[in-house]
Amino acid sequence: MTKYELGNILKNMYNSANSGEKVAMIHLFGMKYGTDIRKISSFKEMAKLAGIQESYSTEISKGAKIADVSQNNNNESETLIVSELSTAKVVHSINIKNIILYGAPGVGKTHNYQNLISMIEENKNKREIFDTIINNKYIELNNDTFQKIKNEKRVEFITFHQSYSYEDFIEGFRPNENGNIELEDGIFKKLCKEANENIEQNYYIVIDEINRGNISKIFGELITLIEEDKRDVYEVTLPYSKEPFKVPSNLYIIATMNSTDKSIATVDIALRRRFTFLKMKPNLDLVSYPDARGLMSKLNIYITNNLGEDYQLGHSYFMKVQDDDDLEFVKEYKIKPLLEEYFYADGKSADEIMNEALGNGH
Repeated sequence: MTKYELGNILKNMYNSANSGEKVAMIHLFGMKYGTDIRKISSFKEMAKLAGIQESYSTEISKGAKIADVSQNNNNESETLIVSELSTAKVVHSINIKNIILYGAPGVGKTHNYQNLISMIEENKNKREIFDTIINNKYIELNNDTFQKIKNEKRVEFITFHQSYSYEDFIEGFRPNENGNIELEDGIFKKLCKEANENIEQNYYIVIDEINRGNISKIFGELITLIEEDKRDVYEVTLPYSKEPFKVPSNLYIIATMNSTDKSIATVDIALRRRFTFLKMKPNLDLVSYPDARGLMSKLNIYITNNLGEDYQLGHSYFMKVQDDDDLEFVKEYKIKPLLEEYFYADGKSADEIMNEALGNGH
């Protein structure tokens, strides 16, 4: 068997495995073909021939070592193999890597990205994760999960804006403290490097207000590489550093978008093709104070009838209301300014709009 045939076998095994099983599949490849690889090639070359990350060569080597140990200790081989594989970390993942949470103001997009990450880490299935996020369901999660990821620096939070650029996100020349110009890695490139070096852990980049940035300008040639089926396989040469670059499959891109800022229909086509959109809706059940729940319901009926459901008020405006004083404060300083912005063209005051909405609720 030639090294090219072995490379093709590894490629097929890798591509056929689910995201959370890819490392285990590489171990199995190393166990079965380790001896052959040593005769005609190297573990690093084998990873390269298969079109996967070179760092996976260490996983092929682990599989080969397991096979070596089992052959030298036939009586205990099964126990040894189970022991070796059980110490390997399992990467909890879902096969959708690019997700946008969008909805009206106050539906909990920022809060729910933390829930999304925690559910992925706690190995919840894709259907349960998406149903929980879309319907703003309350779910019992380990409070330490997200904090642990944060402490391990496996999650980065950024906000896109009109001035955000490729140089901020990927790489570019920047002045240093001595006044000289030097090449610096952007936050996305740095996180990709860390993810490539730690393939047994998930990494997350959270992009707030993704629709406010110029997507083509920020992602550049990497917009293709973020697609799920291009991860670990497709490679480009970066324009400044001239380095080869891949986007690893253990990196999740989670973004948020306010649906009142820009309709989904007008969002950059590059985003719509490459991201899964989860629309989050206001949840009255999360508002405990009865009068606040009633006000939210009536205002949202009025807003939906006049502007559309994308402009509804989210539950987070009302969740902390405990009494009438709290409710009056929220109405005066949170809701009325928003209503004046929504209905600016109508020439009506916030009080008039509020009265009409409450009247329509009867």
